Amino acid sequence: MKHRDLKDEEKVGNINTFSMKKKKKNMQRLGGTGLSLEAFANAKSVNNHHNPAFKKKQREFYKNAKCVNKYKKSVKQLSHPNDVSSAAVKTSREPN
Repeated sequence: MKHRDLKDEEKVGNINTFSMKKKKKNMQRLGGTGLSLEAFANAKSVNNHHNPAFKKKQREFYKNAKCVNKYKKSVKQLSHPNDVSSAAVKTSREPN
């Protein structure tokens, strides 16, 4: 085995303290330790507020419903004309 001098041990000690300081700074910057695996799994399974596929389907559903309502209104209007001008035209054509 390699025999180390006192200077080598000081260098290793300095490197360890430097890396510990760097690690501590990173922890402060990032806001502490990471989540445990269990906490991460629970957080992912509970939070379903942002589901792009679900939002897309919902948007498509409401868009289709809007088109269906428009279509129903136009069919109803064509089958039962309640317009005053169309009623006036019908009465003016009947005597002729």
